[in-house]
Amino acid sequence: MYIIFLLPHEVFEEDRFKKLRLSSKYLYCYLSKLKNQYQDSQGWFWYKMTQLSIETNMNLKTVKKAKKELLQNNFIEIRRGNPHESRGPVHFYRILGFPLTTSEEREILTGNGRFGRY
Repeated sequence: MYIIFLLPHEVFEEDRFKKLRLSSKYLYCYLSKLKNQYQDSQGWFWYKMTQLSIETNMNLKTVKKAKKELLQNNFIEIRRGNPHESRGPVHFYRILGFPLTTSEEREILTGNGRFGRY
């Protein structure tokens, strides 16, 4: 079974993206997947660094370097915050140059609509 998520094709054709480390490109794709699942109405979503490390199979140092490179090249925005009072601060992410998905598109992408899962 496959889950489909949106990824802007134009980004892959940009010279600044082609010059990124492979780990940064992979993290960009993974963050795009998370964005499609968890974004709010302004395109922000949060995720723990340790969870990113585990799910991408990259160590924390590599994740930090990749995030820094994506941030410096204006592919992502990052801010710190606390999504729940009981949890510590986490990083909120927003993918730049990426159109916001509507709630209907999110239903399709997450499998609640007709075309979400194959």
